[in-house]
Amino acid sequence: MTQETAHSQLSGTTFRILIALSMIHCMNDALQSVISAVYPIFKDDLMLSFGQIGLITLVYQSSASVFQPLTGLYFDKRPTPWSLPMGMLFTLIGMLTLAFALTLPLVLVSVFLAGIGSSILHPEASRLTFLASGGKRGLAQSLFQVGGNLGGSLGPLLVALIVAPYGRQNIALFSVMAFLAMLVMVPVCRWYKRRL
Repeated sequence: MTQETAHSQLSGTTFRILIALSMIHCMNDALQSVISAVYPIFKDDLMLSFGQIGLITLVYQSSASVFQPLTGLYFDKRPTPWSLPMGMLFTLIGMLTLAFALTLPLVLVSVFLAGIGSSILHPEASRLTFLASGGKRGLAQSLFQVGGNLGGSLGPLLVALIVAPYGRQNIALFSVMAFLAMLVMVPVCRWYKRRL
């Protein structure tokens, strides 16, 4: 195999990984943006005050943001190829719990779980984006961010189409997106395992 052939094969694999990571980021951030998009529904259904909505936001942001550096630090020391689907499993369980939560404490548990999923995904997916960049870090990071920004804008739109007209139990349908994200993660995790 010539050096040129090897380089083109590596580039193809790298590009596929970058696109997959962008798709994963899109689905993750779409799922995460569902939480704030359903606030009005939960406010009416559970008769929540603005203070309680603020508490939901605090719990969610604490698990989604504050835990990110901690998970990043942990996986820096112990790289784990299958951490991405593990994180998405937390999000999937969080979405299912949120769909059928009838009390504020259960809503808090569900958003905490969804946030943990995001805090696992972002540091690891960022690391993989760096590994798959092939030296084109700006392009790789941009592709990754496009997925996240697109997902963040799609979540509220999907809530308007799927949840608002038919009831909040339809939040459970978003678990399908979480499962699809886990399927997209499989080749990415295999690639990562080979790199390790």
